[in-house]
Amino acid sequence: MQNKIQNYFKNLINGTIKKIGIFDSGVGGMSIVNSLQNLPIEEIVYIADTAHIPYGNQTKKFIKQRCIELINILQTHNVDCIIIGCHTASAVVFPFLQKKFCDVPLIDVALPSIYETMLSGSSNVGITGTLMTINTHLHKTMLMKNNKNLNVIEQACPLLAESIENCDNKKIDRLLQRYLKPFLKNNVDTILLGCTHYIFAAKNFKKAFPYPIKLIDGRTFIHDKIKNFTQESSNNSIKNRLTVTVTGNQKSFEQSFKKYKVLSD
Repeated sequence: MQNKIQNYFKNLINGTIKKIGIFDSGVGGMSIVNSLQNLPIEEIVYIADTAHIPYGNQTKKFIKQRCIELINILQTHNVDCIIIGCHTASAVVFPFLQKKFCDVPLIDVALPSIYETMLSGSSNVGITGTLMTINTHLHKTMLMKNNKNLNVIEQACPLLAESIENCDNKKIDRLLQRYLKPFLKNNVDTILLGCTHYIFAAKNFKKAFPYPIKLIDGRTFIHDKIKNFTQESSNNSIKNRLTVTVTGNQKSFEQSFKKYKVLSD
């Protein structure tokens, strides 16, 4: 299983990456953008589909059609690869998208987070995500295939992404007090963040536990693999262009940007 995931990028991308497209239902995918901005990439094109946040509340049919539309838009920007910055879309429709867009290198966020969790060495793992993501059991199934002795607890967090998007810190704390009870009961020490929004609530997650926990979201894996397909720059001050399209409330999204410090200067 680990070798399969390791070869994931090797078999996926052919050539040099200069331009990347990323989409998510909101600010969550910007966590991936932030992790890539030290790489010699000319431009990152980001679509925040806030008009339909969160995808976890949508139907599978809607998510499939919306992903097709957003990938088509990103292709008009001549990107070299596209990252689906949403675990729900990754878990629900990624195999379909791979077949439909076989000429476009598509990268999901589920496999990288699963791989990083495999490498963590933890035997007590918690998985968080939207209700739709959790109901696919994708993350748990793949982890258990790799190690049948793992204790894996799944927990849907249906209101968390929206609360993070709205920068409602008090509500985030209240929700986590409820959602994380099964993890505390089972001595979970590693949490797979099955939604790209959740890393922006890392401090909230950690303070909900009376002991240290590890949070995993797959960004390190994505960064390191993308780096292998970029050209080294002689310029020590890398400055890639960030183009952002917001389908919903622009002002609200800009507030999220500032709150989570993901805006480029």
